[in-house]
Amino acid sequence: MNPGGATPEHANPPERGVTAHLRIFPGLDHLEWLHARFVDGQRYARHCHATYAIGVVESGIEGFHYRGARHAAGAGRIVVINPQEPHDGFPVGGHFRYRMIYPTVDLLRRAAGTTGPGTPHFPSGVIHDPGLARALVRAHERLEQGTTLEGESAFYTAVQQLVQRHAHSPRTSPSRGNGVPAGLRQTRDYLEANLGEGVSLGELSRIAGLPPHTLCRAFRQTYGLPPHAYQVNRRVEQARARLASQEPIAAVALALGFTDQAHLNRCFRARTGVTPGQYQRACKNVQDPGAG
Repeated sequence: MNPGGATPEHANPPERGVTAHLRIFPGLDHLEWLHARFVDGQRYARHCHATYAIGVVESGIEGFHYRGARHAAGAGRIVVINPQEPHDGFPVGGHFRYRMIYPTVDLLRRAAGTTGPGTPHFPSGVIHDPGLARALVRAHERLEQGTTLEGESAFYTAVQQLVQRHAHSPRTSPSRGNGVPAGLRQTRDYLEANLGEGVSLGELSRIAGLPPHTLCRAFRQTYGLPPHAYQVNRRVEQARARLASQEPIAAVALALGFTDQAHLNRCFRARTGVTPGQYQRACKNVQDPGAG
């Protein structure tokens, strides 16, 4: 890898039927760049990211549930999701097409010139700021062209404006362990330690010391997702790391408890917008720019 470089390394043309393109920029903390179109019948499952999700809807309307409300973002609207905040995504009225970037917390803080503890927090999932939307689209397009200085400069400028205009002051997020009943922490830890295993709700209920229905409700209130959705989300996160290391897709599926490779494909695409094959090729090209 070339950590100082900014030339984008991208996946080969997507598999048939896939309407998403992924690129990864090693010089920007391995920033993930996505250009995708969703139509009726395609949607994101409820999930969360370790990074920010920032984008602009180009056409159609994107609907999503976020922070207890249903949102609709039409063409020209900016969509911003904070790290570790659950959400989904689906077309409203037929389709939507958008451009997304997924900056790490450290990258966004550097781009915004943020100093001190805490992370910038965006209170609204949908932002109406036409000038900034155009700046974000330009940055996305410049990165697509692979112009090192122009692309990175456009990215830093647009993200700095986004934080200055629409983020709350950086804050330190409270640890999810603070004030969480021991039974729920033990339940989450058990899921983490057994991601590749078949875990029953009965087992989790015994660990938590709660009836199954109470456990599901309490777990979702604490960690944002019910136990099974949390398990699948973490399996997909682990799959990303294994795919980046170029493990065979079928082996990744088996190791992480998916029924088969097709099951991994469905779960992965429903949370990332791309298939495991696309993601793995993008990672391979970052490591070996001559590949593909």
